[in-house]
Amino acid sequence: MRAYLAYTYVLYTFGLGWTAALPPHATIALAATVVLTLQLRSIDRSGLSLALPMDRQRRVSAALLGVLGIGLGAVWGFYLVRRVVTGQPLPEAQLVQTPHGALLSATADQVLLVPA
Repeated sequence: MRAYLAYTYVLYTFGLGWTAALPPHATIALAATVVLTLQLRSIDRSGLSLALPMDRQRRVSAALLGVLGIGLGAVWGFYLVRRVVTGQPLPEAQLVQTPHGALLSATADQVLLVPA
């Protein structure tokens, strides 16, 4: 939930520009990011691996999510590199948002979703 809040409010903070909602959006994004970071640092990895045995179903789920992350990273990575090299906007994403919003979404996905 905190990762979702951080992701969403980072997009709101940087995507909407200066509005009356900017201070609350920035505060929520910062708070969610700080709390998420603190929680992730406090996880007992060895205890977690013992508590969650890796049966076949979990391995398949992990593999599918890994493929999804690699695919998302590759697609957004290609468009971001193309943008840096040629200056072309992200054309496919412009169907639903502005070029600035598409660039922000791609960057947030690369930073927050792909590593997860």
